[in-house]
Amino acid sequence: MKTKRFVFGVLLFAMFLTIGSGFYATARLAGILIAVLALSFLWARVNVRWLDIRIERTLNDVQVNDDIEEKVIVRNLSLLPLPWLFVDDLGNLPRHGLSRVFGIGGWSSLSWNSTTRVSQRGVFTLGPVEVMTSDPLGLFQATRIYGDAQEILVYPETLFLAGFQIPTEGHVGDSSDLRSTRGLTSNVRSVRKYEIGDGLNSVHWKSTARYNQLMVKEFEIERHGGVWIILDMNRNTQEGEGAESTEEYGIKVAASVAHTLLEQGQDVGLALTGDTQHFLHPSNSSSHRLEVLETLARVRADGQMSVQEVFFHIERFLGPSSAVVVISPSGEDLQITASNLIGRNIPGSLVILDSESFSGRVSGSDFANNILAAGMFAYHIRCGDDLQSTLRLNTSLIATGRR
Repeated sequence: MKTKRFVFGVLLFAMFLTIGSGFYATARLAGILIAVLALSFLWARVNVRWLDIRIERTLNDVQVNDDIEEKVIVRNLSLLPLPWLFVDDLGNLPRHGLSRVFGIGGWSSLSWNSTTRVSQRGVFTLGPVEVMTSDPLGLFQATRIYGDAQEILVYPETLFLAGFQIPTEGHVGDSSDLRSTRGLTSNVRSVRKYEIGDGLNSVHWKSTARYNQLMVKEFEIERHGGVWIILDMNRNTQEGEGAESTEEYGIKVAASVAHTLLEQGQDVGLALTGDTQHFLHPSNSSSHRLEVLETLARVRADGQMSVQEVFFHIERFLGPSSAVVVISPSGEDLQITASNLIGRNIPGSLVILDSESFSGRVSGSDFANNILAAGMFAYHIRCGDDLQSTLRLNTSLIATGRR
């Protein structure tokens, strides 16, 4: 920038003297400077168009703490050298270390490898690539964008929790039971009189003709077994910031519990309400596993529904072979949900995210002891805890009589 200002200053001074006095030397100097400026401008603008940049990367099921390996290949297709090049990725992946400053000769190429440790879950972009170059004197800069943005979905980190248990006592399985509903299902329980609000597609015409009044089919809703994971995504219960927040700890715990149970062959469902609502019914298929991880990768703790309200949404799907895992930083919500589970005789475990360790506002130990009194398995998580060590039955808080 200083060189550019100096050259323009000398040019203006030479032109002023030439116009004022008509000196041949100053006129020649002005002409030389104009030629230098024109050539420098063309050097930068033309050469950047003769660059070819390619980035080779493989993105398959990226999770937090995975490494993204990239190879950057730069080729100068011009005979003119470029003494200064700056390459940068315009994507928004945190800590993406692709930037580099270098020079390259005419009709030559160079490459380098870049490794980025993924630190956050969510949806990010890689690319496009911005290239900035300059003429040899540094008078002019030229910029060009190469490639397109590539979306990358980063799944939360999953740990295998060998010591995590649910007090199912052998009741988790594939059995199911049925209860009545007005919704349309494949199972018809009985017929009854038509009521306001019933759809015409549920009318049982044979019974209507027989009884000489509108009769409708009463369907049954199937209640499946399996383990439901309820994750608290209520914005009003969250504490901490970034990776050291109850939101991110809850996501990691939910992903790890789901991964562990699925690896053990159990059907797993997921229920949460954050910036979006998700009620994924228990399954063990490969597509379901990816759906669970994708949901946990995208969701944000921006909801207004408490965990007990989420529980009420899935309650009708809980059968005698069901179990529930509840993850929340709210002691009050956990106590209410624990009471509902015990009242329904549904086994489950509660994961308590100790808000005190994240913000210093709520005491985690008090509500953990209250949960114990309710007769549930409880795992107490503090900020900075190693989850594989903390989420073990022998180090968790276990109520008397449930060992």
